[in-house]
Parts: sequence; C-alpha cells; structure tokens
Amino acid sequence: MYELVNRNIHKGEVIIHTCDNGGCVNPAHLEAHARSVLIKKRDSRGRGPVGERNGRAKLTEQIVRDMRRDYIPYRFTRKDVAKKYNVNYFVAVDILDRKTWTHIE
Repeated sequence: MYELVNRNIHKGEVIIHTCDNGGCVNPAHLEAHARSVLIKKRDSRGRGPVGERNGRAKLTEQIVRDMRRDYIPYRFTRKDVAKKYNVNYFVAVDILDRKTWTHIE
C-alpha cells in the first residue's frame, strides 16, 4: 500500500503506521524509515518491549525489586548486591540508579 500511494521502499527501510488507532487503514499514516529510527519512535511512544517482555532479559521484575530492596548504602554496597544476584557490577549499578528497569518502582 505504501508503494502505491507514496514511493518505492528503499533497501533497509521498513514501514511504520504512525497513529495509535488499531483499525486505521489510512495510507497517509504510513512512513518509511531505517529500522533504528523506527525502534526509537516505538520506544518513545512506550510501545517497545520492556522488562521481562524483552526477549533478551535475564532478570525478572521481582529480582529487580529485590535488588533495590537489598541495597542499603553504607551497609550493603552495589558490589554486594551484584554478587548476591550474580550480575555484572555495572548492570547492578544501572538498576540501582534507575537507569534501567525504570518501569519498576
């Protein structure tokens, strides 16, 4: 449909539907972009896989909650938490600093 209404799809491009109406069939709502651009757009709209829904996730939401609960500055260090949960130190730091798994309270 995109090619009929707009132009040929170039190699490496994928098509995204820009509105959030699942029943929409308006070809004006289609855009062609590089996959990396589409992933950024998807994530900025809160539609990407996060946490356990991410197919590459090795932790669960409960483990992340437990890690944050167990981290008590000056009593248990980030290194202690990383060791207890068998994760890389930098992974633990990002979780504890809420740079990753931000959807978990």
